[in-house]
Parts: sequence; C-alpha cells; structure tokens
Amino acid sequence: MRGLLWKDFKLMARQKNFFIMVFLFALFIGRSGQGLVFMVSYCTMIVGIFTASSISYDEFGNGYSFLFTLPITRKQYVKEKYVFGILTTSAVWAASVIVGGLLAPRNNIRVIEWVTSSVGVFLVVLVIIFFLIPMQLKFGTEKSRIANMAAVILCLGLGTGFAKIQQIAQLQIDLKWILNLPPPVWLVVALFVLAVIFVASFTVSTRIVERKQF
Repeated sequence: MRGLLWKDFKLMARQKNFFIMVFLFALFIGRSGQGLVFMVSYCTMIVGIFTASSISYDEFGNGYSFLFTLPITRKQYVKEKYVFGILTTSAVWAASVIVGGLLAPRNNIRVIEWVTSSVGVFLVVLVIIFFLIPMQLKFGTEKSRIANMAAVILCLGLGTGFAKIQQIAQLQIDLKWILNLPPPVWLVVALFVLAVIFVASFTVSTRIVERKQF
C-alpha cells in the first residue's frame, strides 16, 4: 500500500502550482477576517475532492489492469484511497487552521468559535470524501458527476418533503434541547456518525472494486 500512497503523493506533487494558487486565494480571502472559515473549508475541500479525482487518473490507459498485476489486492487499493484522503485532508486542514488561528485574534474571533467551526468543517469534508470515493469507483469520472448531482437533488427533495409534511401536519417539535448540548457531546455524536458512514462507505467501495471487470 505504501507504493500506492507514493504514487498518489507524486501525482499530487505534479499539481503543486494549482494547490499553491488555491492556498494563496484562500489566504487572500481569509485576511479579511470574515473569510477565515471559508479559507479552511475551501482548502480542505479542494484537497478532499482531489482524492476522488486521483481515482480517475488510475482509470486512464487501462491503469487498473496494470495496477492489479502488482502484488496488491483490490481491498488494499480501496484502503489506500481512504488513507490518502484522510492524510492529505488532515494535513491541509491542520495547516489552514494554524494560519487561520494566527489571524483570528486580530479579527476578534474567539478561540472556541474558531475551533468549533474548524472541526465542523473537517468532519463535513470527511463525510463528502466518504461519499465521493464509492461514487467515483462505481460510475467513473463522467457518470459520477451526474450521480453526485442526483444525490444532492434527492437530499434537497427529501428535506423539502419533510418540511412540507411537517407543515401540513402542523407538528410542533421542540429541538432547542439539542442545540443546548455541550460541545463534547456533539463531538462524540459526530465521531460516532462519522465512523458509521466510514464503515458503510469502505464496505460499499470494496464490493464495487471486487466485482469490477478490468
């Protein structure tokens, strides 16, 4: 698996000019103070999306046929994509948080607010990665874009439908107690949900790759 990681890191290094431009743009926005959270989310999201796009590079030129002649299993290939995504996303997120943390005091942003927002961004980006990887493996580069758009539309439709049902039924649900939960409880719940999503995503991705014909 180390060889696969080295391959993807070398591929990422070839895109260094693009990532430098992304960071400079995010830093420019972040210096305004109001865009610090945007800076973290933008940098982290771009790198997270690159994880899924690295799969498309493996598809070019019958790349899968070559990769699986090497002493690696299909499960190891899938595992490497998740490890690569988590490592790169964590590194870029941490760097962005440090830079943003240095700018936060000058813009009257409290530490607790900064930490909470940054952790929230990191967890959301991980969820997106865990969604993109199986979609990319299943549908490929072109079809996965359509599938991702369909999934977003479906989520919006479900949310709108639930709101309509609630309005029609005139349900009065008091959710204030959820908002008043202490941050540690929120973190534990979020990590539990993230773990469930990861296990489901990894299981689906592994089955997709094992059933594919190359």
